[in-house]
Amino acid sequence: MICRMFPILLSSVRSADVARQIRDASFPFVVAGCPFALIAKHEAQALTNHGQTLERLAERGGLSAAEAVAVLEDRAYRLMPEGEAHIRLAGLIIGPAIMAAFQAGAAP
Repeated sequence: MICRMFPILLSSVRSADVARQIRDASFPFVVAGCPFALIAKHEAQALTNHGQTLERLAERGGLSAAEAVAVLEDRAYRLMPEGEAHIRLAGLIIGPAIMAAFQAGAAP
Protein backbone atom coordinates (compact mmCIF):
# COMPACT_ATOMS: atom_id res chain seq x y z
CA MET A 1 0.00 0.00 0.00
CA ILE A 2 1.36 3.41 -0.95
CA CYS A 3 0.62 6.28 1.40
CA ARG A 4 0.27 9.73 -0.14
CA MET A 5 2.50 12.18 1.69
CA PHE A 6 2.06 15.88 2.39
CA PRO A 7 5.44 17.62 1.86
CA ILE A 8 7.37 19.24 4.69
CA LEU A 9 9.64 22.06 3.55
CA LEU A 10 13.30 21.28 4.10
CA SER A 11 14.96 24.35 2.59
CA SER A 12 15.78 25.78 6.02
CA VAL A 13 17.37 22.50 7.10
CA ARG A 14 20.30 23.23 4.80
CA SER A 15 21.48 26.15 6.89
CA ALA A 16 24.21 25.43 9.43
CA ASP A 17 22.18 27.03 12.24
CA VAL A 18 19.16 24.82 11.62
CA ALA A 19 21.29 21.68 11.26
CA ARG A 20 22.91 22.55 14.61
CA GLN A 21 19.47 23.02 16.24
CA ILE A 22 18.36 19.60 15.04
CA ARG A 23 21.60 17.96 16.15
CA ASP A 24 21.52 19.73 19.53
CA ALA A 25 17.96 18.50 20.06
CA SER A 26 19.36 14.95 19.84
CA PHE A 27 17.08 14.22 16.92
CA PRO A 28 18.78 12.00 14.33
CA PHE A 29 16.61 12.87 11.32
CA VAL A 30 14.22 15.39 9.85
CA VAL A 31 10.63 14.84 8.80
CA ALA A 32 10.24 15.15 5.02
CA GLY A 33 6.54 14.29 4.79
CA CYS A 34 3.34 13.66 6.71
CA PRO A 35 0.66 11.15 5.68
CA PHE A 36 -1.91 13.17 3.77
CA ALA A 37 -4.73 11.24 5.44
CA LEU A 38 -3.50 12.41 8.85
CA ILE A 39 -3.17 16.12 8.06
CA ALA A 40 -6.37 16.14 5.95
CA LYS A 41 -8.39 15.82 9.16
CA HIS A 42 -7.11 19.31 10.04
CA GLU A 43 -8.02 21.07 6.77
CA ALA A 44 -9.99 23.76 8.59
CA GLN A 45 -6.93 24.77 10.62
CA ALA A 46 -4.79 24.92 7.48
CA LEU A 47 -7.36 27.26 5.94
CA THR A 48 -7.39 29.41 9.08
CA ASN A 49 -3.60 29.57 9.36
CA HIS A 50 -2.71 29.89 5.67
CA GLY A 51 -5.85 30.81 3.75
CA GLN A 52 -5.25 27.88 1.39
CA THR A 53 -6.36 24.28 1.14
CA LEU A 54 -3.93 21.49 1.92
CA GLU A 55 -3.99 20.55 -1.76
CA ARG A 56 -2.84 24.04 -2.72
CA LEU A 57 -0.22 24.15 0.02
CA ALA A 58 1.13 20.79 -1.19
CA GLU A 59 1.28 22.10 -4.76
CA ARG A 60 3.31 25.06 -3.49
CA GLY A 61 5.81 22.83 -1.67
CA GLY A 62 4.11 22.09 1.64
CA LEU A 63 4.56 23.55 5.11
CA SER A 64 7.50 23.96 7.44
CA ALA A 65 7.69 21.50 10.32
CA ALA A 66 6.48 24.18 12.76
CA GLU A 67 3.58 25.11 10.49
CA ALA A 68 2.58 21.45 10.14
CA VAL A 69 2.69 21.01 13.93
CA ALA A 70 0.34 23.97 14.35
CA VAL A 71 -2.10 22.54 11.80
CA LEU A 72 -2.01 19.06 13.36
CA GLU A 73 -2.51 20.53 16.85
CA ASP A 74 -5.43 22.69 15.58
CA ARG A 75 -3.89 25.94 16.75
CA ALA A 76 -2.41 29.15 15.39
CA TYR A 77 1.16 29.04 14.07
CA ARG A 78 3.98 30.25 16.30
CA LEU A 79 7.72 30.18 15.86
CA MET A 80 9.64 27.30 17.41
CA PRO A 81 13.17 26.01 17.01
CA GLU A 82 13.54 23.72 13.98
CA GLY A 83 14.78 20.82 16.10
CA GLU A 84 11.78 21.04 18.41
CA ALA A 85 9.41 21.31 15.44
CA HIS A 86 10.74 18.11 13.85
CA ILE A 87 10.62 16.21 17.16
CA ARG A 88 7.02 17.27 17.77
CA LEU A 89 6.00 16.58 14.18
CA ALA A 90 7.50 13.10 14.29
CA GLY A 91 5.57 12.38 17.49
CA LEU A 92 2.32 13.59 15.96
CA ILE A 93 2.86 11.32 12.94
CA ILE A 94 4.21 8.24 14.70
CA GLY A 95 1.84 8.36 17.68
CA PRO A 96 -1.34 7.65 15.66
CA ALA A 97 0.45 4.93 13.66
CA ILE A 98 1.48 3.15 16.85
CA MET A 99 -2.04 3.48 18.27
CA ALA A 100 -3.55 2.05 15.07
CA ALA A 101 -1.12 -0.89 15.22
CA PHE A 102 -2.16 -1.65 18.81
CA GLN A 103 -5.85 -1.43 17.91
CA ALA A 104 -5.31 -3.75 14.94
CA GLY A 105 -3.46 -6.25 17.14
CA ALA A 106 -0.24 -5.83 15.13
CA ALA A 107 1.81 -4.51 18.03
CA PRO A 108 2.77 -6.54 21.11
